[in-house]
Amino acid sequence: MSIWEMLEPWEVRHDRELRELKSNAEFSEQYLEAARVELLETRRRVDRLELLLEGLVMLLENQGTVDRDTLKLIIRELDRADGKEDGKMGRPPE
Repeated sequence: MSIWEMLEPWEVRHDRELRELKSNAEFSEQYLEAARVELLETRRRVDRLELLLEGLVMLLENQGTVDRDTLKLIIRELDRADGKEDGKMGRPPE
């Protein structure tokens, strides 16, 4: 704490600190709202992709192109391509 801060009247310092806290809280609320909106958009996109993927799998099954067991093997192979079986796409090791 600087000498000027020690000499500053309590009420002035208190008001300044309250303004800073309020500003930080407003920033946090804006950040939280932006994160909430992004999460909702991501959920919407995942739901849409899930529907699309299920439709494609059903089409391939109905055409006799692939069955679910074969598809599971292919997915597992893709999953392992990055060296880890973790249920997500990754980049192959360089």
